[in-house]
Amino acid sequence: LSTWLVRGLFVLLPLILVTLLSYWLWHNPPDYLSPIPQAERFRIWSDPWGHRLSGDQVIQSLLRVREGGWAGVTAWFGANGPIMSLPAVQDDFIAAFLVNRFGGYSALGLVLAQLLWCLGLLTVARKLMTEKGAFDEYRSRYWLGAVLFGLAWMQIAHWCISWGNVLGLLPVMGQPMTWLSSGKSHMLAVAFPSLILGMIGAWIIRHAGQGRSAVV
Repeated sequence: LSTWLVRGLFVLLPLILVTLLSYWLWHNPPDYLSPIPQAERFRIWSDPWGHRLSGDQVIQSLLRVREGGWAGVTAWFGANGPIMSLPAVQDDFIAAFLVNRFGGYSALGLVLAQLLWCLGLLTVARKLMTEKGAFDEYRSRYWLGAVLFGLAWMQIAHWCISWGNVLGLLPVMGQPMTWLSSGKSHMLAVAFPSLILGMIGAWIIRHAGQGRSAVV
């Protein structure tokens, strides 16, 4: 348990530092002569309505989310309306479309599903990394668990960034939403490996448990 607490601290401490730095940048956006990389993104994030041209993407996303409300916008099939004018609506801003069409309650359900998916990956990773046995088997299981652990946190980060872009909580970073966006490279690099390796890990855990039952 202490080992996992230490690992948790390694994750939480950078998140706390990033949150504090983001809070400071939001209240003190860099000026036009700032040497900070991508300074314009921070200025738009701090005041999108003050940068109507470059901040239009964020503004349109916020307006469409507000338009969706909690219940969503009712529309006939194909009559998508203003939401389809949002740039990258099929990729980086797919969540804005979902909230606009299906509402905030559906968005909360999606967040819950995303958390359960990542929790499932983390659970499989923990069991693989703590399961004892012969050294070669333990080493293989441990590294598979470590890969799943990293993939789970990678998806958590991707989802947080994607929701942050859509809701104006973070500077726009062009981050697709795993399993929902049309980004093929993202699916091949993140989504499918996590699914396949998670299934393999669950199969290994199940058969290891059946092997112990047979011995007993």
